[in-house]
Amino acid sequence: MLHSYTRVFVHFVWSTKGRERLLINDARSQILSHILGYAKENSVIIDEINIQPDHLHVLIELKSDQCIEDIAKHIKGESSHWMNAQNIIPQNFFWQRWV
Repeated sequence: MLHSYTRVFVHFVWSTKGRERLLINDARSQILSHILGYAKENSVIIDEINIQPDHLHVLIELKSDQCIEDIAKHIKGESSHWMNAQNIIPQNFFWQRWV
């Protein structure tokens, strides 16, 4: 019987809309905590996350039943919705749209 073992890592980079430097101080720590919590609740394995003032890097290990597009869409969409609902910054928050 043949068995296989697969590990797929995806490096996501998301920028704030217009590359505005919004992820600073308390906003940075809150979005970090929120994304990590959301990922854990949804069985997304985040190996590394690095947040800069105008973008973030997330290294995710995909399970065999997870889709890259779905993971990106859910984390990006949910995190921006959460940022706005919590009034983390004084203006509306958006991630840069895909090019």
